[in-house]
Amino acid sequence: MRVGWDARILVNGERRGMGTYASNVLQALRECRPDIELRLFHDRSGRDGAMDDVDAREIGPKRGYRWQLWERVGLPFHAYTQGCDLVHSPANTTPPRCPLPRVVTLHDALPFHDW
Repeated sequence: MRVGWDARILVNGERRGMGTYASNVLQALRECRPDIELRLFHDRSGRDGAMDDVDAREIGPKRGYRWQLWERVGLPFHAYTQGCDLVHSPANTTPPRCPLPRVVTLHDALPFHDW
């Protein structure tokens, strides 16, 4: 199985909660499931030790006002063209439309609460 992974939180500079979570999940997957092929997609040149020996690709568009375009178009397009079987988004958001099945990790459901 080939998994396309939204790795933006791994290249954002200082590692915090969600970045630590994503790094630990990647490490565990690499150790426990060597049969899973990981393809990491991110939008920044900075690379991190969590991505050593993993196919990590910088794709556009870059950060800033085109952030939603990256998630809505860039990530699904590249995951699909790279032959991924699904897309994993480890930081609360995922492409609203995608030709592949999606898995999203939701860290906080408070924004969805209707007060």
